[in-house]
Amino acid sequence: MSCLPLIYRSLGIALGAALLCGPVGADLTVVSEIETKGPGVRQDGRQTTYIKGLKMRVDDPESKTATILDLEARQLITLNLRKERAEIVDLGQLAEQQTGMSTDAVEVSVTPTGTTDTVAGESCEIHDVDVRIAADATGEQTQALGFDMLLDGTMCLVNDVEGSEDYRRFYIEMAERGLFFGPPESAEAQPGKERGFTKLYSEIAGKGMAYRSDLDVSFDGSGFVARMLKKFSIETSTEVVSVDSGALADELFQIPAEFDTRSP
Repeated sequence: MSCLPLIYRSLGIALGAALLCGPVGADLTVVSEIETKGPGVRQDGRQTTYIKGLKMRVDDPESKTATILDLEARQLITLNLRKERAEIVDLGQLAEQQTGMSTDAVEVSVTPTGTTDTVAGESCEIHDVDVRIAADATGEQTQALGFDMLLDGTMCLVNDVEGSEDYRRFYIEMAERGLFFGPPESAEAQPGKERGFTKLYSEIAGKGMAYRSDLDVSFDGSGFVARMLKKFSIETSTEVVSVDSGALADELFQIPAEFDTRSP
């Protein structure tokens, strides 16, 4: 089914970045292990997230790609490291096209369990997570193609660590600007989903920094695509491996001069 690859990629990027990024205003490098299992798909590997000011970069060695989010420029840049190509998406323009779309239908429940664990040397509190990201609120195809995305599982949240306030500020600002960190084609196909993820992680960020997540993803709805997707489910796990606060070069968040640059 054509929308499943978009969902896998969206989850991989959104979870890998949103759960693992850290302080804005300080340089940070976070290495994480990500595992995604679904119908006919199993993806295991490491992602590296870099933070410098209001810029974030996520490297995926398996796909030989890097994704850069620049909040100030309102740009999402995808680097194909194998083909030396760069694709720039104007997120400001995309956000303006979605101004009539509400994210109020995103229901988020994050409840502390009273138990703790240690991840990457930090003590974290385990929370039960129950989320419903509703089908897009607008669009003629919603009834036929729309579906709700359900996330259920746990997150281990760290509070009162260096950079936690900047972490929260990053996601609040991203949500206020109507921006997102995910594949552009997913935003075009299901824009409410990407904005829903943005709202989800901005709300979670208010409770702490997630050092580990274990989520089951399923789908609900009455449309044709929803009925097909009910047969599928996705298990995704993300865990911080290491954190480094060493200075990062500005060039890491720029398009290399030898790359062919284009817009979608």
